[in-house]
Amino acid sequence: MVQRRVSKSCCGKSSIVFTVSKPARKNHIQLFKDAGFSVPENYIKCGLLYAKKEGLIATCTFGICTVNVRCSGANCETLVNQLEQIFNKIESEP
Repeated sequence: MVQRRVSKSCCGKSSIVFTVSKPARKNHIQLFKDAGFSVPENYIKCGLLYAKKEGLIATCTFGICTVNVRCSGANCETLVNQLEQIFNKIESEP
């Protein structure tokens, strides 16, 4: 199950936190790339998911069920929805 919640952060800004029951792993990287996200290899080698697309950045450690998301720009809602779709695909895998 994918849950999205808004978390208050510094200076009146907010960030989004996804809680997933099936965490992202290295073998899921292609899902992010296929959706147009940039996923640098140096983060992957360190065991981190760092997915970036336009003004959205999603980060987490592989195997962890919490994903932190920061987004700025006019199309944040669209980008966050695209990211949520990827997590839903991961959840639906056997």
